[in-house]
Amino acid sequence: MSASRKIGPVRIRAHKRDGVETGKWHVDVPASLTASGRRMRPLFDSFKEASEVAKRLRRELETQTLGLASRTQSGLTFTRAAEMWEEAETHRVDTLKKRAISLETDKARLKSALAFFGSTDVGLITEAQLTAFQRVRLRAGRAPETVNSDVKSVFKVLKWAFKNKRVRELPQVEPIPTEPRDFEAPDEAGLIKLIEGLPARLYLPVWFLAETGCRTGEAFNLRWEDVNLETGSVMIRSKEGWTPKTRSSRRRVFVAGSLLEALRAAPQEGAYVFPGRNADRPITNIKKAFETARKRAGLEPPPGFQKLTPHSLRKAYATRCSVGGVPERILQANLGHSPGSKVTNQYYVFASEQARRDAALPLPVPPRLAPKLAKSGNTAPRPSDRDHRPGG
Repeated sequence: MSASRKIGPVRIRAHKRDGVETGKWHVDVPASLTASGRRMRPLFDSFKEASEVAKRLRRELETQTLGLASRTQSGLTFTRAAEMWEEAETHRVDTLKKRAISLETDKARLKSALAFFGSTDVGLITEAQLTAFQRVRLRAGRAPETVNSDVKSVFKVLKWAFKNKRVRELPQVEPIPTEPRDFEAPDEAGLIKLIEGLPARLYLPVWFLAETGCRTGEAFNLRWEDVNLETGSVMIRSKEGWTPKTRSSRRRVFVAGSLLEALRAAPQEGAYVFPGRNADRPITNIKKAFETARKRAGLEPPPGFQKLTPHSLRKAYATRCSVGGVPERILQANLGHSPGSKVTNQYYVFASEQARRDAALPLPVPPRLAPKLAKSGNTAPRPSDRDHRPGG
């Protein structure tokens, strides 16, 4: 393939480093065609992605100059804005206002945006460009949920620029619709099978996750100084190198019964309650072992349902508590959600098939329909059915 191809008024060029092609491609837009009066050269992972964007720009140029005329140049490229945003977020991590792992996640999600917007002035990013970014990511095989997360990462940088008066306004873009996926919480027998299928060193931490609904990071960073083995209380709080997700995440959770006894019997060989292979370091990742144990336990989700993961033990806990009658305010406190948050019911409490089946409360047969039912061979509801109807 040629190292250069012209599409309308723009040209696609192979990206080179030290004279060697890297496999990536530039869309080279001359300064005469941009509202900023500066050359634009966004970088893409493949010729196909670059070609799609070049064709879109050609179509846009038939009616306007890149769709940028209505916006104001800031003098700050998206790449530079992202660097300044990262510096500000690092300060937040250093002052325990943000978790280090959250910043790493944000940076990972920004990679595709940096490749797409790169040298684009942040003040000139439009809805049309954001939509094109969505289209490119979808055509690259990314799920709608992933693309929406990628766009959110773009807006984190743009909102920083707006807050610091580097841009006058923020563009708008419609998120990609996603199909909701239901979740069937495993019963107690399923959870026990899951735990028994894990390596022995993971029995206790996964048992703790299932019985408390804590986030994995909260559990894995627990230190013995956070646990009162006499009262069964566990403090989720900031410590060197780690901080809870939100202010509401700083809380006290309680354990009792067999789990508490197991914690009391656990060896205290290091600072961490659930150490990794090195006693002086916490567990960091159990996804692979968890997936193996899930399959051994036969916990395969029905089609269209979410797969059971370490994080979904939190959803299973919330669902189990809700079905068991735990008040929402208490559940929110246990999960570390803020009072009145919609997140609890929207994302963590699921209506199981059995719970919905139990909610099917039949009415008694209307007298005028009874003869027809008798003639068809059907019978009236049993007394036990009528006993469970509303008001019965």
